[in-house]
Amino acid sequence: MRVRPAWPVLALLLAVPLPSLKADTSVGAAYLLRGASPQEDALGGGALADYGSAAAQWENPAVLAGAGKTDLALSEEFTPLDGNTEYVAGSLGLGPGLAQHLGVQAYYRGTDDSYRDSQGVASSSFTDMDALAGLSYAVQGGPWCLGLGLKALTESLAGLSAHPGYLGDLGAAYLPGPNLMMAAALRNIGSVPDWAGETPYRPESLEFSGRESLPTLPGTRFYEFLGLEFPDDQAPLSTLASSDPQTTYGAGIDYTPKHSPWVVRASYTNGDANSAFPYGLSAGFGLTWSGIQFDYTYSALGALGSSNILGLTWAPSTAHHAADSEDESVEESGPASPAPDPDDLEGGPDPE
Repeated sequence: MRVRPAWPVLALLLAVPLPSLKADTSVGAAYLLRGASPQEDALGGGALADYGSAAAQWENPAVLAGAGKTDLALSEEFTPLDGNTEYVAGSLGLGPGLAQHLGVQAYYRGTDDSYRDSQGVASSSFTDMDALAGLSYAVQGGPWCLGLGLKALTESLAGLSAHPGYLGDLGAAYLPGPNLMMAAALRNIGSVPDWAGETPYRPESLEFSGRESLPTLPGTRFYEFLGLEFPDDQAPLSTLASSDPQTTYGAGIDYTPKHSPWVVRASYTNGDANSAFPYGLSAGFGLTWSGIQFDYTYSALGALGSSNILGLTWAPSTAHHAADSEDESVEESGPASPAPDPDDLEGGPDPE
């Protein structure tokens, strides 16, 4: 039977982050709209449909519904101007069939700086800081997944602290079949930390993404994404008709060779007319061994140079599943199984 690709459908519905904010990750909590882990950053907006990843709750809390019993992700990012950042995310499956999941995440960015006199001579030093802590909840019923996320943010500059900010995320995912997924999220509803005398920055965005696997290309998954960012000087979402949202779009791919522990990922996001290629390009790889996955991603940030993110993901339930699959493979390839015991057959032994 000939399989018809679902690209036309995905092109209309699909997905993701706002690359226009990918340039400066230290102003207005713009780091919120970049992937915080190597897996998510490599997929760009496609991370919105990264079903089953604890770190993907950063983009869409609904995808937590596909995670295993436990999942823990750690990552470290290195950028030339923003210093180093740390991110941790975890998930825990609940209830029969793990239909519900709880997620936690935390983010920290610290940059060393110093006071300078009129001649540019440095004097005392200080640290600029951004921090975030959040909780997520996801539930799955049939092909639908729904998620809710809450985040608290704080920020300090030159030893002074801003008023804290509070944000919420609403996410949904639809899986009509094993080879297709569509996702949407209304992200960062609320305001980020603000300073006295300033109007709080509102980073709301509406994002869509899709993921497709083609039987003709085993091991390959394609992502498409579209995002609408509502600038801080525009009306809030309650008056959408009067806003002038910025758009971003792109595509991504990941590929896992059959029976291989390796995966490669890449994406390109377009949306900033002031930046030229390779701005918006991200690429990386992952290696899994005994339930632990190591990941690396490189992203081009235009005038800011580049970003390098390293990460570790621990998913023991995935490791146990893989071990079970290997055992089943050995049994299938080994000697033929003995005939079943008649007493084990339905109805029991013949009474005669």
